[in-house]
Amino acid sequence: VNGSTFTMTTVSNPSIASLTVAASSIGTQVTAGTQNNIVGAFSFTGTNSKTYLKGIKFTIIGSANKTDLRNVKLYVNGSQVGSTLASVASDGTAYFDMMSSPATINTGSNNIQVFSDVMGSPSFNFQFEILNAYDVYAFDSQYNVPVTAESDTGTQVTIKQGNITVTQ
Repeated sequence: VNGSTFTMTTVSNPSIASLTVAASSIGTQVTAGTQNNIVGAFSFTGTNSKTYLKGIKFTIIGSANKTDLRNVKLYVNGSQVGSTLASVASDGTAYFDMMSSPATINTGSNNIQVFSDVMGSPSFNFQFEILNAYDVYAFDSQYNVPVTAESDTGTQVTIKQGNITVTQ
């Protein structure tokens, strides 16, 4: 090396962000034909520094017809993030792509909620789950490196028969 002084720095123990995922309690029944139902909820606990959630994939299991779950929305700490999904994909997944506008997961507890219209499948059930750690695509805000999250199961929701009222 020829010329000016060069300085090197080594970080021996960076405090990279981490996420802990736990399912939160929700109601276990919805009525067929209703809109904007909470169908999944999770608590993401961030440590060390905030993270940017750039994508998340939920896998929907259960006996309900997946096409009956429509207008699926993701909320982080009370604000909708990502686009509304017209329906659950044919493979039973709901993927929210937030690459262009990541959601911020702060240090401490963060409330992640999934809302959906439930248009049919009475007497059947469904459950939104994060099956694999890699289904949560998050990055450390300081080091811009991927953050490892955990997988977790959601709450099983049973669909009740809808009601119709006819008046004359």
